[in-house]
Amino acid sequence: MNNENVRKLTDRETVRLNPNMYGDSDDIIGTQQTLKEIVNNTVDLYLKNKEYNKVEVCYSPKDNWYSVRDYGQGLPVEWNEEAGDYNYNLVMFTLNAGTNYDNITEDVVTIGKHGVGLSFSIMSCEEAYVEIVKEKTIYEFFIEEGKLVKENKCKNTHKEKCGTYIKIKPSNEVFTDINIPEEWVKNYLKEQTVTNKGLRIVYTNADTTEETEYYYENGIVDYIEELSEG
Repeated sequence: MNNENVRKLTDRETVRLNPNMYGDSDDIIGTQQTLKEIVNNTVDLYLKNKEYNKVEVCYSPKDNWYSVRDYGQGLPVEWNEEAGDYNYNLVMFTLNAGTNYDNITEDVVTIGKHGVGLSFSIMSCEEAYVEIVKEKTIYEFFIEEGKLVKENKCKNTHKEKCGTYIKIKPSNEVFTDINIPEEWVKNYLKEQTVTNKGLRIVYTNADTTEETEYYYENGIVDYIEELSEG
């Protein structure tokens, strides 16, 4: 091995060259994992604060893009003095950076604890758009091939609720198959509402505008009753 052959990959290169390291596979399983990571973040948000109980998911089986919207406090965007970077850059474009390492009580068990999910989903994309709504400000991020190409900041003059909106089209240069079956999407969303009572997920097929709502006030108890009723 020559010294010239030693190379250090960036986080983005690591994700795009080795998606199976973070998504378990470079085929449809990896593509599905990108969606799961975004949805799981909204579930974690709900588990930490039951006021954030509504999630909106949209998917286009035709064009292979999906979006997830929550009405939480919005992804962190402020300057992080300790890390020497903005928090939005840490959570979206840096591996092993996240918010679930601290402040988790014994009665709250979050899904994501490794600071990888969101950044994996974004850095493996063909294109993505992220909108973070704070009380007074809207932050927009435009991403292509896992790279931030444009950002915008404006006053929140027309949106009442805070939250985060993420739209992603996975890259077929990273994954061998990006055609997520719609039935898989709907089943996964339903599972989250069954296992997290009180969580409401509204799903929309972007191609047909057909809408489906998943909500189980008592979680698995209501689901069992649903099965018994046929």
